[in-house]
Amino acid sequence: MTNKSSSGRRTIKKESNEQVIEQVRQLAWTGHHAKAIDLAAQALSDAGRVGSRTAPTKMDLLDLRAESYIAQGKLDLAAKDASAMMKLAKTVKKPALIAQALNRKVDIQFWLSEYQSALRTALSATKIKHSSPKVLAESLFYLAEAQNTAGQYTKAVDTAQKAIVIFQKAGEISSAGRAYLQLARAYYNLRRIDDSRQASQRALELCQSVGDQYGIGEAQSRFGITEIYIAKRIEQNQQAYWAYEAAGYVIKKTFRLGTIAYNYYQLGLFHRARRMSSEIVEILRTQEFKAGLTFQLGNLLGYEIIVGMLDSARVHLQEYAEL
Repeated sequence: MTNKSSSGRRTIKKESNEQVIEQVRQLAWTGHHAKAIDLAAQALSDAGRVGSRTAPTKMDLLDLRAESYIAQGKLDLAAKDASAMMKLAKTVKKPALIAQALNRKVDIQFWLSEYQSALRTALSATKIKHSSPKVLAESLFYLAEAQNTAGQYTKAVDTAQKAIVIFQKAGEISSAGRAYLQLARAYYNLRRIDDSRQASQRALELCQSVGDQYGIGEAQSRFGITEIYIAKRIEQNQQAYWAYEAAGYVIKKTFRLGTIAYNYYQLGLFHRARRMSSEIVEILRTQEFKAGLTFQLGNLLGYEIIVGMLDSARVHLQEYAEL
């Protein structure tokens, strides 16, 4: 009788944990990252001491909270959660959890522009032996991204294709869609433009089928890169902006504005490009994405020089040099 009651309590507790994790995931999925962070923090506080039973729940909550911090541009807080994930995984000595922690770490390294470190971390994650197909596919996804960034495009094609197969078998539709975007990126850099657009289209279809706004934004952004007509490019970048807006990703939507400003520059609308770029720089100054701010300041400098705003350009040049 006692054993049955104890087992019942464990089942209820497990269902409760899964429900909370799903609630956090849905809040983040719909762009409500502040609420997702608050709920995850409360659940972490209620989870109790670290143990083999509580570790997976805590890992998922930390992982989700880190992702929401990234969406808000709070990279230092995301990095702290990634470190907490690694500490927890090593404490319980579970290989799948260690790989999960490494996956989040490499994601943050990308945002911090630590590309060589990201490649090493991604390679380490794929070498860990465990039985979680989903975690392995995520490791392969991040490795493909790292290989793309490092210029290893042929390797990235192979890695992304492996990730797609595993994601699809596991029923992870949006993740498969996002992996197709790494494939599209590799094809583009290999000058296989038609293949790149086909992979982007497949990514868009998969992400649209499950309402993955972030994935939709990424797909539209990728289309914008291969589009030859500037007006169409602006339209696709605007669609990407609204998708990132719905997903609640501050930095991503700000960068789409930067791309649209560059599109206006390409059309010869230099003053409009400068105004937009100036607004973007002000937004990025409130974030922790220094690499992004540096990039956008460089664009702003170029626009100001073209329109003859040399005094303002000199001020921005000093900030640019310091960054």
